[in-house]
Amino acid sequence: MLQREGSEGKLNSVSLLVLHSGGSMSVEAAKNAIQKSIVASRRDLLRLVLKEGTVVPRACKELFWKMCKILHLFYFRTDGFSSPKEMASAVNAVINEPLKLPS
Repeated sequence: MLQREGSEGKLNSVSLLVLHSGGSMSVEAAKNAIQKSIVASRRDLLRLVLKEGTVVPRACKELFWKMCKILHLFYFRTDGFSSPKEMASAVNAVINEPLKLPS
């Protein structure tokens, strides 16, 4: 994904982090730093959503939680929009393939 975006003249968070580090950070180190930031931010968001006693209705919190799970499916390992075969496989598994129940 990084190479594809670079060849299109687009920047992403990894390439920007490497660029702004002045060459002191490798692409792999930038990927790790971004991943840690994503994990921490996701944890903080979920903590806010699950917090009891807020003015946000439970239905809104549940919708937010479900959207987080869907977006996580689409973007955790790959870009869901530029990898249609992998996403089609995931969608088929969820919608079309029957559940296997233990006997």
